[in-house]
Amino acid sequence: MNQRVQLGQSTKKLGRFLEKMQLVSKADMKSVLDDLAGLDADLPFILDKRGLVDEQTVAETIARVFKLPLIREVPPSNVLTNLNVMTIQEMDRYRLLPLAYDQTLPIPNLKVIMSNPFNLVHCQGLSKRMTIGISIGVSSAIKHTLTILLSRAPVPTVDHQVIAQLIESGFVTSAQVAFATQVVTGQQRKPLVHTGSNQSKSSETGLDS
Repeated sequence: MNQRVQLGQSTKKLGRFLEKMQLVSKADMKSVLDDLAGLDADLPFILDKRGLVDEQTVAETIARVFKLPLIREVPPSNVLTNLNVMTIQEMDRYRLLPLAYDQTLPIPNLKVIMSNPFNLVHCQGLSKRMTIGISIGVSSAIKHTLTILLSRAPVPTVDHQVIAQLIESGFVTSAQVAFATQVVTGQQRKPLVHTGSNQSKSSETGLDS
């Protein structure tokens, strides 16, 4: 299943959730989802622009129902842009901002902010190798931060894309790549500790069921 189809499915899941919460009528949601079919669109942002429901209300509802922290604004300086597990382009695709990464644990932990937590279900390259802690953000605030980051980001090199593919396939871990980078730059001399990150781990929210 390709990424566009996967994102479309998570958008539909969020749509059904918002219908269940009675924030948007079934007829209005069907009209919006039909228009967004095949697009990497941000549903809360579109619903806000069409005057159906405020994106702030969507974020607050998701955070309340799933008992997740709500973060209203994320400065670009707070976003981890040097992680080998995800490019800025992928952050934009999933509307996801990584805020903290701890690889000293037996299973690495990544804390992120998302506008649609159902997108995490399809970030299999992440959720299979680490635990994910989710916070909910307002769509336009996340997109604003991503726009700034994308304007600063260099185009990914072939080497970077190869490394990302190896990590995605499970041949190497992000910890191994980070260690190799530190060795090459002379910053690290001690042996790499096995992270156990090849084991399949779900997120902390139960959203990937």
